[in-house]
Amino acid sequence: MQGTFQRDQLRYLTAAAFFAAMINVAIRFIHIPTGIGQEIVHVGDVLIYLAACFLPKKYALVAVAIGGASANLLMGFPIWAPATAIIKPLIAVWFINKGPILTKWHACALVIAGVINAGLYYVYGSIVVSGNWITHLPGITTNLFIQSGGSAVIFILLAATFDKTNLKKRLGLESA
Repeated sequence: MQGTFQRDQLRYLTAAAFFAAMINVAIRFIHIPTGIGQEIVHVGDVLIYLAACFLPKKYALVAVAIGGASANLLMGFPIWAPATAIIKPLIAVWFINKGPILTKWHACALVIAGVINAGLYYVYGSIVVSGNWITHLPGITTNLFIQSGGSAVIFILLAATFDKTNLKKRLGLESA
């Protein structure tokens, strides 16, 4: 019994480290141009949602906080790291489940996560970064519709594919 528990812990810890690293890389380097000015969608939020679908809550929330905040630090934006370490777990928590990756609830969670993401980054940027409420207003639209919307579409496509291939079970994470 003890050996199984330790194996599960090691499996989840390894998967959490993998997700943290991939979230960092996706935020920093995997950008999809939108064709709307200079706007891009980074795939980090997709991996944040997936980490929460694959991992138990405590592993998922730590992985997304570390992955997102470390990306801010390595990109040279340390002022945003504390916000990211809090906001990313708050958007991930809506995806934690023990069943399939793509559910009706996750369709709703995509909207909730987008609103939380856009709203909290706006508040943080307005209070901590610029000290005024006007500067960061355009970021609400960009965060909500471009980043969160783009991430939602990619998540749905990947989640449907992963469910069809039973990836969660094949990785031994089906009880997460």
